[in-house]
Amino acid sequence: MENNPWIKRFERERASRKEAETLLEQKSLELYEANQSLEQKVKERTQELELALKEAHVAQKAKDAFLSTMSHELRTPLNSIIGFSQILFKQADVSEKIKPYIEKINISGNNLLRLINSILNFSKIESDQIQLNKQDINLNNFLREIVVLIEPQAHNKNIKLNISIEENCILVDKQLLNQAIVNLLSNAVKFSHQNGTISIVSKKEDGQVFIQICDNGIGIAHEEQEKLFKPFTQLNNQYQAKVDGTGLGLYITQKIVHLHGGTIELKSELKKGSCFTIFI
Repeated sequence: MENNPWIKRFERERASRKEAETLLEQKSLELYEANQSLEQKVKERTQELELALKEAHVAQKAKDAFLSTMSHELRTPLNSIIGFSQILFKQADVSEKIKPYIEKINISGNNLLRLINSILNFSKIESDQIQLNKQDINLNNFLREIVVLIEPQAHNKNIKLNISIEENCILVDKQLLNQAIVNLLSNAVKFSHQNGTISIVSKKEDGQVFIQICDNGIGIAHEEQEKLFKPFTQLNNQYQAKVDGTGLGLYITQKIVHLHGGTIELKSELKKGSCFTIFI
């Protein structure tokens, strides 16, 4: 019986099965331990991420509070500087030699004020804290007031401003829309040539009011246009080194328009100029 080949084969198979079962038990145990270790690591990592998220929220609140406070603290004296420079410029007894310097103070103050407002609004947009304070405004008066602010910059480059604005009333957040239009007009002046032309047109068509700002400046290449409305983006062009900015203007402008349920469109051709149109 001991030499029976069938018995020997059976014994070998039983030994193999036992070895396989032992190996399976060992691997199952290893897998269980690995799974337990992985679950512990996931738990620890989740706790770390939750803590990091809480810290990020605290940091975000601190940043928002800081920006809000600092913007207020900076805007108060800036508004005084801008206001007094305008008063000085209109004084009859002020020397004509000094007036160009007063004008530069006014322009620089307005530029700095726009930068501060851009940074503050970017922070609010990113944290979904912007709330619209809508009111009825006369669009003709509203746009002409903005043009008055832009005129000194345009005058420095001998840029002609063509204005065609219909009498319309719209319900908007005046302060936010003001920033959006100022951003577009400032860019139009920045990227226009000396002795250029900028047109400001506003009409009502098919129940929609549109505001269009066009220049005959350097224009924007087609492949660059989709980058325009991304934050902190400044396009490469021969004039870029000559102008200042945060790269937030058009991003904020688009967000402000969207908050009003509107759209903004761009038509531009390199070396021929650009047209931005806001539909509300």
